[in-house]
Amino acid sequence: MKNAIWLFAAVLLVQIITSINVVDVHSNNAGANAGYTGSPNEFNSRTCASQNGGCHSGGGTTFQQGMITSNVPECGYTPGETYTITLTVSSAGKNEFGFSVSPQLDGGATAGSMISTTGTQLNGSGRYLTHTAAGTAESSPNTRVWTFSWIAPPAGSGNVTFYAAFNASNNNNGSSGDLIFNSNLSIFEGLQPEPPAIFGNSSACVGSIVNLSTNYTSGIVWSPGNQSSQAIETTTPGTYQVTVTNECGTSTSAPFDLSFEPIPPTPTIDFNIGSNRIESNLIGDYIYTWYIDGVLVPDSVSSSIYVTVPGIYTATASSASGCESLLSQPFNTIVISVYDFLQESTFDFYPNPSSGEINIHNNQASILQIQLLDQLGREIQLIKLLPGDNFISALAPPGLYYLSNQDKVVRKLIIY
Repeated sequence: MKNAIWLFAAVLLVQIITSINVVDVHSNNAGANAGYTGSPNEFNSRTCASQNGGCHSGGGTTFQQGMITSNVPECGYTPGETYTITLTVSSAGKNEFGFSVSPQLDGGATAGSMISTTGTQLNGSGRYLTHTAAGTAESSPNTRVWTFSWIAPPAGSGNVTFYAAFNASNNNNGSSGDLIFNSNLSIFEGLQPEPPAIFGNSSACVGSIVNLSTNYTSGIVWSPGNQSSQAIETTTPGTYQVTVTNECGTSTSAPFDLSFEPIPPTPTIDFNIGSNRIESNLIGDYIYTWYIDGVLVPDSVSSSIYVTVPGIYTATASSASGCESLLSQPFNTIVISVYDFLQESTFDFYPNPSSGEINIHNNQASILQIQLLDQLGREIQLIKLLPGDNFISALAPPGLYYLSNQDKVVRKLIIY
């Protein structure tokens, strides 16, 4: 009787062990056990390979990038949005496949939620997705593809990484001879684009065209105007903004205020006999540009210019911001004789042109001071003349000069 009891117990134990093995084999065929994804956040990155804590013997786990893909945009996921995740495993000579995948945050917590589709199922309280028994057969020669839906986690969750382990089976109803792979896919939390910037002059002169541009090249809408190009041209004052939209959201620039400054009045110029200058009648802080016979006079920025050269004088007036007036009406100094300004001829000189040595005759009985002026009326030298002849040498470098007495132009001098 005792022997019969031990025999029954032994048979029962064999049945239990056999039952456990059958269940384990069936479980792997119908879906991987929870936690075999290769995630570094849990179970020492274990996979289905025996070297990584699994039950499949063979050459260990081979990492292969690109086995997990998605339709999440490059800028990242939108919190709460549903996306499609695709898993692909291929191996020559294999026709049955399995997998286990888990989306996890940087700290290892489950990221979002997965929705199973045909050939897949959830386990581990929804933390993992794996194959079903019907989802192991190849979908094309030596390849199996699964797709499922993933709902992204709430805003502020951060980066998400999908960890997955794959089994390419030889279908020998055992755990030997299979190839184990693992892969991962990192996805960033989508952020709306940075606010665009607007570049260009915020102030311009009335009548000019202003070019405004932004640092984005697509998804652009300008306001006002609804233009979509990176740069626009405008002659209209107002407040401008740029809105940029991409897959991750919309962002708008700070307001850009554009104003147009009136150009200064056109100056009226006239001759001042007392100072021997051409002067502007404009009142205000303007910067002037003078021309003689249409040729720019260098360094002439004040409201008057000393008359040293007979010709046609014109001028423009500019504001501090650079807005320039129209050209003045010309003033022709050719019709004015410099001798009209003299009460008497106070001195004479020769030779002219000169090599730089001249004899100046003072016609007065007292010492006379005369100025040597350059073409802009700037004093180069003050010369004191004794009554009678005065020999002057090394007067100035070659050029055109004027000799003036009492601020009146009286003679042109050429030094060669």
